Amino acid sequence: MGVMNLHIFDFHKDSIIMIKFAHMLRAITLLTMIYFGKCAAHAQDTSSQQLYISSNNGETILMSGNYPIYSYLGTLGPTIVYFAYLDENDWWLYNEYTGLTFPSGNLIENGWEGAEVPAGYYLVTVNLQTGNYSFTLNPEDCSSISESPSASIQITGSETCEPLALRCDVSPTSIGWNYQWIRDGIPVAGANDQYYSAAPLSTDAVEYSCIATCPDNNTNVVSTAISVPACYDDTSSPLNYLLVQNVTTTGNVVGQSVQVQFDLSWGNTWRDDINWDAVWVFLKYKNAQGLWKHCKINPTGYDHGQGTPNIIEPAADQMGAFVRLALEGQGNFNSEGMQLRWNYGAEGLSSVSGLEIRVFATEMVYHPQGDFSMSFGSAAPGGKFPVINNRLTPVISADDNPTIRIKGDAGLDVNADGTIDNTTYPTGYYPFYLFKYEMSEQQYADFLNCLTPEQRTNIGVAGTFITEVDGQYFSSRPNAVCVGSDINRLLAYADWSGLRPMSYLEFQKAYNGPKPPRTFAYYPMDFGACQWWPHPLPDVSDHYSWGSGVYGCKSLTGIVGKIYIHLTAATFNRSVHGNGVLQASGDANEATWAELPWSWADPYNDVTDCNYGLGFRLCRTAE
Repeated sequence: MGVMNLHIFDFHKDSIIMIKFAHMLRAITLLTMIYFGKCAAHAQDTSSQQLYISSNNGETILMSGNYPIYSYLGTLGPTIVYFAYLDENDWWLYNEYTGLTFPSGNLIENGWEGAEVPAGYYLVTVNLQTGNYSFTLNPEDCSSISESPSASIQITGSETCEPLALRCDVSPTSIGWNYQWIRDGIPVAGANDQYYSAAPLSTDAVEYSCIATCPDNNTNVVSTAISVPACYDDTSSPLNYLLVQNVTTTGNVVGQSVQVQFDLSWGNTWRDDINWDAVWVFLKYKNAQGLWKHCKINPTGYDHGQGTPNIIEPAADQMGAFVRLALEGQGNFNSEGMQLRWNYGAEGLSSVSGLEIRVFATEMVYHPQGDFSMSFGSAAPGGKFPVINNRLTPVISADDNPTIRIKGDAGLDVNADGTIDNTTYPTGYYPFYLFKYEMSEQQYADFLNCLTPEQRTNIGVAGTFITEVDGQYFSSRPNAVCVGSDINRLLAYADWSGLRPMSYLEFQKAYNGPKPPRTFAYYPMDFGACQWWPHPLPDVSDHYSWGSGVYGCKSLTGIVGKIYIHLTAATFNRSVHGNGVLQASGDANEATWAELPWSWADPYNDVTDCNYGLGFRLCRTAE
């Protein structure tokens, strides 16, 4: 039997992408099947040489001769492309994602570099947590194993309501098996890989088993069944750890006003001597024509309810109210019987009898007035990053503007001539609120449910798990991050909810604050969405450390791109918020928002597998 040099280029130690995979996959291993046909020690025989690579979704690809092949790991692993090719009598593996093609000390220490390895089958196991490699030469074929085989199911993942990665293992280790997954006693169509992603149902536990079949001798091995627990009842699950319940009306002054009463609770609230989180609450009612309209909130006449001491701050434009802790502290917020006064008479209504009223709420974070550092997309003289304060900056570059000057308390000097040209652009210096989390799918579904059919058709359905049932939209994963945003959808939701988009500078302040500029996405060694694989899409309020902002906003980098408004937006005014009314088409009707120049950013997140698309992140200027 001939021998050949086996070179495997490790992309764990020298590649940041594999470091991220190590945190992401924990103890999960990647199984790769390599086959070398007979060949001379110093000559390549491509006619007899064959190479197989099998990814952990069960897909096997054959390469004959000196041609590149590729394999996607699919839903059970990072979507990463591996290329292999034969060069003389060496086998090379490299990661095309990063372009690294050099060996590392890790492999040299393990004795792989330059080792002469007999031709044959190699079952190569790569541990993505440690980066260690091991291999088995010529594992037995399923048709030739001497002892009776048995099958078992290995499980990766344990979080409630998230898919589990199941692997069907046959003992003793052997190759050539075909697989069929069974769910509640019924074969799952198309589930014929060694790996299977088992998504929990919302109400019932599910049993899974696997059948391994050796096609050469028709041996069947059936595993013991395992149970995937029930998920949750979507109708009772609090949205974004935020719950509005028991909406009713009381204290009706006929033809004038009514108290809208509700219970409000959310988790992980705080207030300290710097800032706090709050909930933006706004109301909608359905008129006699079946159209949803915005309720204007009276600046007085509210009631704090019973429970957590709180402050209620109705907005001057009456579009809603902020609710927050009255005292410093942290924990869970709960108030029963909270009330906001709706002056329905001022909106041309003579009665609220028979009207349906809905209370909407979303968590936001207060960003105080003051200086802040800039980082991504900006540069100051001397290779430094700019600082925004109450002094005019030197000429800097920012947001694709090669020359601009900024005075936080005054505005933008767009042409860098020493005179402020734009006094209304949100510079981030003055206080503002920003979404604490990404918007969830159920929040977008609730938005769709308040639109006309024409508006829904034009705006479209964002998200991944949102479906229509009997004319109403629901998400099977209500807390999942809502992806699929664009500028039209973002502005429409902002207009409808009494909010506005965030500016480039507000994004910078939320991300950096007054601290030294951050030039990394995750610290310490917290790689955001990637480390929680195999989640197909994270929930909005899980795993708080994902790229958190200095003031408490979560996931400011990673998961989704954040849409912001460019510095060149001459009509973008920090004082202008949505008025609760959309055009017949469903688009925002705020005239100053027309044709706003926009872009998106995902600061220093250099792992594209961790970005699922564009999300929804909105602002409101504090009063």
